[in-house]
Parts: sequence; C-alpha cells; structure tokens
Amino acid sequence: MKKEKWLEKQERTKMDKDKNKPKLIVLNGCPGVGKSTLSKKYVDNHPMALNLDIDTIWFMMGQWQESRPRSHEQKMRLAYVLANEHLRCGYDVVIAQHIEKTSYLETFSNIAKKQHAYFVEIYLKNSADEAVKRFIERGKASGYRNGFRPGGIVDIEGRESKILQMHSQVERVSRSRANTHVIEVEHGKIEETYQAIMSRVTRE
Repeated sequence: MKKEKWLEKQERTKMDKDKNKPKLIVLNGCPGVGKSTLSKKYVDNHPMALNLDIDTIWFMMGQWQESRPRSHEQKMRLAYVLANEHLRCGYDVVIAQHIEKTSYLETFSNIAKKQHAYFVEIYLKNSADEAVKRFIERGKASGYRNGFRPGGIVDIEGRESKILQMHSQVERVSRSRANTHVIEVEHGKIEETYQAIMSRVTRE
C-alpha cells in the first residue's frame, strides 16, 4: 500500500512538472495565412509568452536587404539566442514565420530539448491560389495599390511567382517533418484556427 501511494505521488509530481514546462511553438505558413494574428492571440492569453517576430529582428539591421543572405542568417542566430534564453527562464515562445529550411526547425527543436521544453510545430496550410490572393489583399489593405510593397522582397523577386515559390517551399518542409501538425486554414475563421492550434499545444 505504501509503495502504491509513493508511486501515485511520484506520478502526480511528474504531471505537475510537465504541466509547467515551457513550450516553443512554431507557426509556419505562407504570408497572409494568419500567423501573426494567431501568435498575438496566444501571447495575449499567456502571461510572459514571447511573440518572437524574426523578421522584426531583420528589419532592425542596417541595410538588411542589401546584406542578404548574411543578414538572413544573422537574424536566425539572434532568434535562436532569444528563444533559448526565454525558455531557460521558464516562459513560452511563439514563432510565427515562413520557414523554408528544415535545418532552422531542427535547431529550434534542439533548443527546446536543451531547455526541457515542449516543441510544437504547426503548419497553417492554405492552397497556392489562396496564398497569392491573401498576400495581395493584405498588401492592398496596407495601402499598396497592386498589393505589393515597392522594393520589397516579394515585389523584386517575382511577385505572384515568388509567393508560389514560398508556398512550395513550406509544403516541402512540412512533408519532410514527421511531427508537424497540419491545420487547414479557412479565411476569416481566426477563432476556429486558434482553437485547433490550442488542441495541438495542450496535447503535447
């Protein structure tokens, strides 16, 4: 009887510890699919969770666009440092980003493992045509007449063809990652998508 109670207590202790483990959540997907809106919703509901916007780090660098690909690799290095430190302190990290390389995801996964955190990888999926449509709509809402920011990466690298390339990249990465949770996104259904994300997060 004493042994059974001891085992019960140990199991409860383990469950309490697991419940308090921080989470590193990656929301991958094409621009305009809702990643930023959903990551903000998560941090608004989770005290001290960090909404780690990797592109904001990029934009803070002098002549970041002219310095590619060095600036791109540097923004990732800095993102790794921030994610590692925030998890080390026991807080959640959410990354809403179009991630086109499996090596980046593997590094984030290793950081989570090092800090004894849960790693939750989610692909917010829409069709290629929908990705183009949403990107242009978002651009027009921001005041760009044709939907593309003049001089922006998508504008100078092919516009619609660049978005299709980005869609193909994230599809390929998602298929190659065995533990990726795929969520089909319907435009305008933010709450439903958020609940789908939370069901995956709490399952870990």
